[in-house]
Amino acid sequence: MKLKSPAFVVLNKTAAKLARSLVPLVQGATVHGLKERVSEVDVPFEKAVDHLRMLFLEGRAIIAILSTGIVVRALGPLLTDKTQEPPVLVISEDGQSVIPVLGGHSGANNLAKIFSKTLKVKSSITTAGDTRFG
Repeated sequence: MKLKSPAFVVLNKTAAKLARSLVPLVQGATVHGLKERVSEVDVPFEKAVDHLRMLFLEGRAIIAILSTGIVVRALGPLLTDKTQEPPVLVISEDGQSVIPVLGGHSGANNLAKIFSKTLKVKSSITTAGDTRFG
């Protein structure tokens, strides 16, 4: 799947390990990690909220392996047009939850299906068209 420079965003080593295992599923994806906690990443960052906002404003797909609350609080103030939002997903650190949060029709739902199949879990897709009509 071709998306604009997809970024796995992680805050710790457990999440980084999961991200590295999923990177091959998404063409051009890189792992972005919190500098003070994770050393083996493609792109280190210092502040999670600022980094999430930067990626979102650049129109990049975000696969966050961290709390949904952090993602919602970071991106909430930036939401203006659902037709223009990049895909944003959250995956739990244990790989048991895959949630497309934003941009379902722009790739988040498809990514969720790919990750769910690989992780052998059910994704939490709530987009009406997808849930009603597949």
